[in-house]
Amino acid sequence: MRQLPLLTPRPPSSLSRITIALALVLGAALAWAVVVELRYQQRTAEKVTEDYVALLARERTGAAASALRTMIASDLGAQVGGTMGSVYEELPPPAPRDASSELRCPNSAGSPPSYFRLDLRNQALLGSPGADSSTVAWVRDVVASEMRSAPLAAGTFATALSRDRAVIYGVKYAPYNAPVAVYGLVTCAPALVALVSRARARGAADSVISLGVMVGADTLVASAAPERRVLAREDVAGIQLTAYPLFARPFSGVVIERSGVPSFALALMFLGTIALAAMAVLQLVRDRRAVRRQAELVITISHELRTPLAQILLYSETLALDRVRGDDAKRAAAQRIVDEAHRLIETVSNVVGLTRPERASPVAATPITPVASVIETAITRVRALSDARAKIAVSVSGAPRVRVAESVLLQALTNVLDNALKFGPPTQTVLVSAARAGALVRIAVEDEGPGIAPMLREQVFDRYFRASDVADAEGAGIGLWVVRDIVVQAGGCVRAEAASGGARIVLDLPAADDS
Repeated sequence: MRQLPLLTPRPPSSLSRITIALALVLGAALAWAVVVELRYQQRTAEKVTEDYVALLARERTGAAASALRTMIASDLGAQVGGTMGSVYEELPPPAPRDASSELRCPNSAGSPPSYFRLDLRNQALLGSPGADSSTVAWVRDVVASEMRSAPLAAGTFATALSRDRAVIYGVKYAPYNAPVAVYGLVTCAPALVALVSRARARGAADSVISLGVMVGADTLVASAAPERRVLAREDVAGIQLTAYPLFARPFSGVVIERSGVPSFALALMFLGTIALAAMAVLQLVRDRRAVRRQAELVITISHELRTPLAQILLYSETLALDRVRGDDAKRAAAQRIVDEAHRLIETVSNVVGLTRPERASPVAATPITPVASVIETAITRVRALSDARAKIAVSVSGAPRVRVAESVLLQALTNVLDNALKFGPPTQTVLVSAARAGALVRIAVEDEGPGIAPMLREQVFDRYFRASDVADAEGAGIGLWVVRDIVVQAGGCVRAEAASGGARIVLDLPAADDS
């Protein structure tokens, strides 16, 4: 069995499938573009952040280096600056005139640094008052060793560490690049750390930059960075200032303020757009299918109405032109007109459901209808509308009555009988039976047609459904659907069964109490 052509739900056409596929491809392309754009924005943000952090690192090391250079120039610049007139010229004193150095040890006394001068002409060491012998000996050894291994150029300084002591020194030169004396200062290592720390604190990036300070192989300030990746580096008098990031790549510790819609919301919006586009395409397909079904329904109804209208027109013209002789022939022609008019009304009622308000009325207000008389009326009607030579046998047990309006029951029985005559052989015998079955009255119509396959016995009551082996028969495929609607509205049920030679349609309707 199959459904009525063009009125049945069909899979989308090739054009619809292509349209849906293109919509999905476009949606996927848009989603991919969003992902690519987000990745690009992420890489751009990482690059901008990296450049910005590198700039902060250079500023941080520059600030610390500037503080060291300022301190050294203030404490030792006057002593080692310039060139002596000759190697026999008198040397300046070890300490500057205004000895207000920032390199004070962070102890209770705030001890200032000790200044010294080592005359390379006679190896005489002159120091500040109060310098202990161990410091003097250490300074002499460090300076002598460093001068032998790596002599300092004019205007440059060097730094050395030992235990908690730090020495910063430079060389005074005479003409012809002849070293004459070494000037320097000795302070505690924490004083140097405090100077670098104060310079670092003047910036605003201590949360993302860690500054490490080393003198040769000795660590003066240890870096707290988890990754030893150098962002910037400065060297002042042998003091190495190195800036490291306080976070690992790709800058997960840096938060960039972003105004607008979050990335996940953008992704959700694009996915929602894709879903809506797909739904719109599917809806367009459904609308197009509905329009086609409506157009086909109009064509089918036109076909159904054409025959009775033609018959009415034929017999009306026959009577109008007085082509019928005898009263019996005239009455027969008039009766044929009446029958075809009933057929028109039945077709229209089946299509637009004009009897639905009557069927949906409450049970208490529904009139009681005798079944036997309605069966006879339905047989008379289908006899007039059918050219089949089939016999119709009636078997009514008792006088069953149902709580259904007579016109509604007549329409249901007419539809069932019309199907039985339409789809059965011309010489068949159709059996109509009615009997009380408990609280119901069971009406059955059995024909000798091809029957209904078990898997399709529910589907035959669907709207517009027709059998493939009777596709050439007249009808819109709505007769049994109307029957089911009538019976269900009345509080009963309808089903299709197998008969000995064909199909059997059973209507169970609520019986009147006194039937």
